[in-house]
Amino acid sequence: MDIHLRDLRYAVAVADELNVTAAAHRLYIAQPTVSKQVRALERQVGFEIFVRRPGGVSLTPAGEVLIARARILLADWSDGLRAAQAAAAPGVLRIGLQTAVGRGVVAELTEVLDPGRWQISVRLVPWTDPTAGLVDGATDLGLLWEPVPDGVTALRVLREEPRSVIVGANHRLAGRAAVDFAEIADDPVIALPATAGVVRDYWLAADRRSVAARIAAEAENADETFEAVNAGLGIAIIAQGNGELYRRSEVAAIPIRDLEPARLVLCTATRVSGNAEAYLAAFPGRVT
Repeated sequence: MDIHLRDLRYAVAVADELNVTAAAHRLYIAQPTVSKQVRALERQVGFEIFVRRPGGVSLTPAGEVLIARARILLADWSDGLRAAQAAAAPGVLRIGLQTAVGRGVVAELTEVLDPGRWQISVRLVPWTDPTAGLVDGATDLGLLWEPVPDGVTALRVLREEPRSVIVGANHRLAGRAAVDFAEIADDPVIALPATAGVVRDYWLAADRRSVAARIAAEAENADETFEAVNAGLGIAIIAQGNGELYRRSEVAAIPIRDLEPARLVLCTATRVSGNAEAYLAAFPGRVT
């Protein structure tokens, strides 16, 4: 029987919160996704883990045993992965990104590293993982736009810049120098995947909307977003600098005057990897 660690994490979160919605909020995952995966786990193991009641859940006797073992398994896996990573390649610093960062940021963080001691691996991680590989141990450092998801610690603000809206060349606002959010609030939007949680909400400017955004399509990365906008499916909100990094003649990037600026932050997992720990200890001035 092949059980995904992800599903065990979801089940443990539900057991901690005794509420699927609260667990989904903690995980920064859509509630239906958590419910679906926990149900799938129950089918795999052949028994109910939770008793479901209006307003919450409780553990079944079998569920109590499973969750106790799952906690041990997840902790052992995390510890074992960290030890293996340190033994296999202690000099490889893996940096996770969700969009091209540019702005000289990676060079700024790594220019002090001894090339004979360290290698740098930059990994582009889809928005389906809002932690950029940190929580699963695939990366050591992450360059993420706030808000950061659960399981991630923000260490330092690297850049702050306005948010812009990208529109197709034939959009009614394409020639504008700047816009107010109210002018685009009713437009269909290209959204991050639902699994991106609060990060998705941030780039939808959900806090500024009186009604939910009209989602025209979902995109797992910046290239897909720009292609969807170019195809006329909708608009998208981005960090202003990404308009330059992903510049396309058929897409216009327009600053939004009245949204709070976006902040790019250096992050680690809450359970810091061995390589990240070594980097932070050696170069504290780079992260404070």
